[in-house]
Amino acid sequence: MESLLYRFLNQELYEVTSAEDSQKIFLITGGSGRLGNNLTRFSLRHDFEVHYTFNTFPCDVSGAFRHKLDIINREKTHKLVEK
Repeated sequence: MESLLYRFLNQELYEVTSAEDSQKIFLITGGSGRLGNNLTRFSLRHDFEVHYTFNTFPCDVSGAFRHKLDIINREKTHKLVEK
């Protein structure tokens, strides 16, 4: 049985990938946490370019771009999102 989160993510991914001009990029805040780590791996399996943030401990996920970021720092957060 699929979890509600998995079904929600699949629906969201379907809507994003079905758009013609989709860049297929995910920015995941808190990528080294349990949920963020699983979402990072899930997104990579669906051919997204994945960028994730971490504050203290990065996770080692092959294929994902990691960014050390304290999300409370508004200036650095805006700079990352603008990229």
